[in-house]
Parts: sequence; structure tokens; C-alpha cells
Amino acid sequence: MPDSPLSILYVDDESLNLIATKEYLTSQGFIVDTAQSGSEALLKITEHQYDAIISDYQMPGMDGIGLVKEIRSRGLDTPFLLFTGRGREEVVIEAIDNGVDFYVQKGGTQASQFKELIHKIGIAVQKVRDSRALQKSELRFRSLIQNSSDIIRILDRDGIIRFDSPSSAKILGYPEGSLIGRSAFDFIHPDDRERVWSDFQDVCNNRNIHEPTEYRLKKEDGTYLYVESVALSLLDNPEIQGIVTTTHPIHSLKMAEFRMKKVTDDLAAAYEELASNEEELRVSFEMLKEQELALSESESKFRNMAERSSDLIILIDKNFLPVYISPSAPSIIGYELDDFIGKTASYWAQTIFSPMGPEFLNYAHRTMKGESFSNLELKIRKKDGSLAYISGSAVPTVHEGIVTGIQISMRDITKVKTAELALRESEEKFRRFASNARDIIFRMSLPDENYEYISPALEQLTGYTPEEFYENPALFGTLIHPDFTEYVEKQKRDLRNGQVPATYEFRITDRSGNTRWLNQRNVLITD
Repeated sequence: MPDSPLSILYVDDESLNLIATKEYLTSQGFIVDTAQSGSEALLKITEHQYDAIISDYQMPGMDGIGLVKEIRSRGLDTPFLLFTGRGREEVVIEAIDNGVDFYVQKGGTQASQFKELIHKIGIAVQKVRDSRALQKSELRFRSLIQNSSDIIRILDRDGIIRFDSPSSAKILGYPEGSLIGRSAFDFIHPDDRERVWSDFQDVCNNRNIHEPTEYRLKKEDGTYLYVESVALSLLDNPEIQGIVTTTHPIHSLKMAEFRMKKVTDDLAAAYEELASNEEELRVSFEMLKEQELALSESESKFRNMAERSSDLIILIDKNFLPVYISPSAPSIIGYELDDFIGKTASYWAQTIFSPMGPEFLNYAHRTMKGESFSNLELKIRKKDGSLAYISGSAVPTVHEGIVTGIQISMRDITKVKTAELALRESEEKFRRFASNARDIIFRMSLPDENYEYISPALEQLTGYTPEEFYENPALFGTLIHPDFTEYVEKQKRDLRNGQVPATYEFRITDRSGNTRWLNQRNVLITD
């Protein structure tokens, strides 16, 4: 039985039974209200919310089964127990068929029948609470799936589609639900199928955790769409028993990459043609020599500065090949300088920036087109396979108005980022703890006394939601019992003056008019 007091409505036309049963249940920690007829009970149900209803079977006017029929017809799922001396089998069957949760027969010793009654109350209340919680969870999950812009699927170990979200029809064009029972791999481009199947097997065997896979997916009109999928194995989860995949289109990005590659190839071809013009080179030779001398002096200054810097500084030419890497490379990315000789940006995307390769390539190509980026936080993979975080910037190097390359600066922020993630995880753990706590946990700013956070237990103990307290911080003061108004105000004054009372007790009147005792413990947080 739940720890918090349960509110019970007991219905019986016999006064002695009402008194005896109420006294016993009250002595066991229940809050008991009574009614002597079905009509009186229905009136009270409209005015109050009860955790459970206990009713005698045989009563004048409306009997216990008639009462439960009326309650169920109103859409109420309040646990209903029939507590009566009538024990015929047909009565029990009729009671269960009409929505009675438990049938408890009077008779025998009073202690044993009350013990059984209390036991059945606890089971019935917990059953309804579990059912409501499950319905709420299922509704939340369904809402997330229905409104997701990504394709969310559940596949079995063989790749058969067991669930397909509505967004699949919107993105791929197939009728909603028509792909369930089909193999997801039938719709993958033949050139990508073997690679994607290999990644899928890694997920099934827990060798791939949230690593994205890019491939082409066939649409209803026969064309192929570039997508990226992340999969999670929930084969061991009895509620799922499958592989959950989340897929979103990256077609526009891939097309941009292809266009950029063509532009890069065209620029390389133009450069070769220009370089082959010997006569033009000869005429420009003297001018280039002067520029080379100035560049050498500038480069010497830059090199001295870069080699003394703890940041990693990299210069890339317009062919995406590194022309300079500062000595701090081994300490920041774990690679030696020789590891990058002759390596293009694609190699970097597959090694150092493999955790977010497409994003790195996107920044690189955009910088080569003249854009500048600063304070980029990127996840990298060092040569030894370990992950780290860097803060970076990328600016184009320009000569006579033409972009000739990129200057990249990187600083290791792994410790800071790790601490930030740990703090975020700690805050999430606190929120999960507060959300499931039976006590009210709140944080209030001073001196304006506005609530910054209130746990969901507020509604169970006071009848008011946290949102109502956020909108009206003074609402709590209206709940304080008149006998304790001045006492609580004094505690608040002491708190504002820095005299924090460790704990104090007072009474409130909740939304239903019930009186509750509260024990409040305070901790003052200062800057």
C-alpha cells in the first residue's frame, strides 16, 4: 500500500458498519469519508476525488452494483471494492462484470476481514496508478513519434520493418504503414547495401553505439535520397525486442559536397593551365621574387609565433593540402607532423574529425569560399583512438582578393567540456530525482520569492500544479492554516535575513479542503 494517506469513500446504509469500518480504517492511516446511500455517494464523488470507494452490496434504492455501474458510466476508473455479507457466486460474477475491482466478504473475525480489505485496497489503488502511469507514458511516446521529422523505425534482427513512423510516408512517398513486414534493405541502393548491412550487424552485436551511417534510400517514385541513420539495439528490451533506427535526409548536403568537389576540380585544372603558361610565368618572375621575399619574412615571423604557441596552427592550400603544422600537433591531436604529408581534407574527416566528418568538411569548403568561423566546438578522435574536444577557428588566407587557402587554429578544451558534460549529467540526475520524489522539492529566488523550480509532488500534496505556483508565487501563502500564518511569516523573515531555520512544521489546507501537516527543511544558497 502507498506510503501517503489514501482518501476512501465508504458507502453502507447500516450506521454501525459505517462507524466501525471508518474507525478501523482511520486507525490504519486512511482518510475516510462516508455515505449511507448510493445517491449520497454519487453527490460526494462529484465534489471530491477519492483514491478508492468501498460499498456494501444490498442497500435501499441503489445497491452496490448499481452504484459502480453509474460510476463507470461517468468514465471514472476509481478503484471500487464490494464489502458485503452476500457471497453468492452470481453476485460476485455480476460485480466483476460491471467494474468492481475486488469483492471482500464480511464474516469471520473482524480483524481478518479488515486485514483482507486493507490488502485489497492497496492492490486496487496501485493497479489503477500503474495503469494511469502507463497510459501517460504511452501517450507521450506516441506524441513524440507522430511529430518527429525523422524516420523512426523498429527492425528485427533480419532487418524486417516492424514499426514505421508517419514521417516515413512524408519523406519517401510510400503509403503510411505499407512497408511494415518488408525488409528495410530492399530499399537501399545496391552499391550501399553490403556496407549498411555490415553496420547493422555491428549494432545487433553491440559493436556500434550511435555511430551514424550514410547511404542512399529508394523513394516511391524510384529516385534515391541520401540519408544518415543512427541505430540502437534494444533486442534485449522485452517491450521493444528490436533495433531502433532514426533516419534523416542529408541529400542537400551531399549535393553541395558534390558541387564543391566539382568546383575544386575546376579550380585545380585552371591552376594547372595557368602554371603551364611559361611565358606569363617568366614575365611575372621578378614580381613574384619580390613577393616571395616579403612572404618569407612574414612567414618567418608567423612560424616563430606559431611554434611558441600552445595552440595547434595549421595552414592549408587551396587543394586542401597542409603546408604548415605547428609543433603542438602531437600534444593536441596525437599525430606527428609527417602523418599529414600529402593528406587532403577527406583524410582528416576520416581520422581526426571522424566523429563529425561531414560537418568538418562543410566548414572547410565554406571557409575556402571566403567565410570565417570562430569558437567552433568540435569532437575529434586522436591517433590512439581516444576522443577529445577542441575549440577552433578557421579563416581564409587571401592574396590580392583571391582565397589561397585556410588558416586553422585549435585549442584542447577536453577538460572543460568533460566538466560541462558532467555538470549537465548531474543536473539531469537531480531533475530525475526531484521528479520522482514524494516530497515537494523547490528552489526559490530571494528576495523576490519567485519559484525557479518545483517538483511534481506538489500536485499530489496540495492539489495545485507547479505551473500555478510559477504564475502566482503568493498562492502558497493562501494554503497556510490560519493558526500558522504568523509563524510561517516569521520563518520567512528569518530566512531573508540569513537566519536559516533548519526545519519547521506547520499545517496547510489543500485544494480539496483537507488539512495536512508539512515539515519544511531549508538550505540557503549564496553566491
